[in-house]
Amino acid sequence: MGLRQDFTGTSNNLELTYYWHEPYHKIGCIFILVWDLFCIAFWSPVLIPLFRGEVVFPKNIFALCSFFMLIPAPTYWVLLYLINKTRVHVNRSEVIVRNGPLPWLRKNQTLPLRHIKYISIEELGLNSIADETWQLQENEICHVKAIMRNGESRYIFLNIHNLAEARIVRSRMSLWLMEMSRAESK
Repeated sequence: MGLRQDFTGTSNNLELTYYWHEPYHKIGCIFILVWDLFCIAFWSPVLIPLFRGEVVFPKNIFALCSFFMLIPAPTYWVLLYLINKTRVHVNRSEVIVRNGPLPWLRKNQTLPLRHIKYISIEELGLNSIADETWQLQENEICHVKAIMRNGESRYIFLNIHNLAEARIVRSRMSLWLMEMSRAESK
């Protein structure tokens, strides 16, 4: 998750936004731009005839598959992390988790507040090589998840690179859940 966080709250709503990008994704964007230009120049003598309809089976099909793996796939991955964010909207009845705007494997979900038991943090270790390479001061990657009353876990935020930020998210959401449970009991 990104380093920027934004919390917006009123008496009826709470909205938390986490951006997926890290500083190295910006460097990756520059690298991918240069890489894309290089690959297009390198593969153009083979791909131009393919787009004209001149299909030579092994050469052009291999070039098309390689072209896809070398240009659109990495470019989409970098754009995904630069653009996407997870937005959690909590109101009096439910928690709505939206990821986007680009589609990815993280599912959008709606969790009724009455089914959530508590919010917890799942801590995962960081790779020591990445720690030295990027000089990250944090020592953990965390996921914030909702533990449901039936024992099931539902991930709300994935890959938060700072345990302190994960704790802030957990405390804000836990406070909201406590306030809503008090309001229901009155």
